[in-house]
Parts: sequence; C-alpha cells; structure tokens
Amino acid sequence: MAESKVGTLMTREEIERWEKTITIAQRYGLSESLATRLKQCKFVSEVQKARIDAATDVLVAEQRFMDVYHGHQLALDRLLTVHETARRHEEIERLQEENLIIKLRNERSRLQAESREVSGVTGGEAYDELEKIRQKAAFDAAKRTAQAKAKIEARRDVVRERDAIKAEMLRDAGGVVTAELERELKNIDDAYQEILDGL
Repeated sequence: MAESKVGTLMTREEIERWEKTITIAQRYGLSESLATRLKQCKFVSEVQKARIDAATDVLVAEQRFMDVYHGHQLALDRLLTVHETARRHEEIERLQEENLIIKLRNERSRLQAESREVSGVTGGEAYDELEKIRQKAAFDAAKRTAQAKAKIEARRDVVRERDAIKAEMLRDAGGVVTAELERELKNIDDAYQEILDGL
C-alpha cells in the first residue's frame, strides 16, 4: 500500500528543528542513508512526521534514562567510598588496640623481671615491697587497658554516628550527589575529625 502523501510544506524553523532531530538520531544509530534522505525532504508525509516524532520521543526518553542512571552511579560510588572509609577506620582502631595491648604486656614483663630481681633480696620487708609493686603494676595495667578500650569504643561510636548521618543525607538526596551535598558531607567529615582528634 502506497504511503500517504498528505502533509504540509515545512517552514524554515521546522526544517532546522527537524535537521537537529535527525542529527541526534544519527548519533543514536539512525542509518546514514535514511538520515540523508530525510534531510533532503522539504515535503513530509504525516506518516513520516509521526515516525520522526516517535523516534525523537524515544531519544529524549533514552537521554533522561542515561542522566538518571549516571546520577545513581555517582550515588553508589559515594556510598561505597563511605563504607570503605568506615572499614579503614575500624581496621586502624583494631591495630591501635592490639598495639596498646602489646605495650602493656611488655610493661608487665618488665615489671615482672624487676620483681624477680628484687625477690632475690632476703627479708620480709623486701617481699612486702615486691608484693606492693606487683599489685600496683597489675592495677596500673588494668586501668590503662580499661582506658584504652573505653577510648577505642568512644572513637568507634563517633565514626558510626558520622557514617549514619552521611548515609541518611545521601538517602534524603535520593542518591544524587550534588556539589552542595558534597560540601555538606565534607563539613561533616571535618567536624567529626576534630572530635576524633580530641579523643
């Protein structure tokens, strides 16, 4: 069945708009020969116009989809970065805790060695003095261990609170990281870093 030739002569503005649409369509895979043929037409059938309008709508929808997809990718990258930063902080705190425990063990070993040297001295006073030293060393070591654990736990609480606030802000923004949101997240990092430095 022959294609309908009903249509209207296009104005210069319509031709320019149409040529722009065809250029966009070429970028998205419209064949060169078809695009060239369409560009040369000054009289367009209603069927051709409907096809071009439909193709243009598809291209606009694809572009919107790509914009939204790009925004989601940026948000995902930001969330992964937040997660990785939190994981690194926890690893640093774990290593600091292990280092403190090693130092306390070394201190205890040193004190035990000193007490063994003192225990070579005869007499009840030397033994009493040695016992006091042992008790004080044990108390000091327990106190320092408790303080270190409390400090580490406080740091973990601060990091968890900071990460929760940042994650909530990202959720509220719909996962789209704007320049303003990026500045706010940086300000939160700076504020919480001051708190961490003070612990």
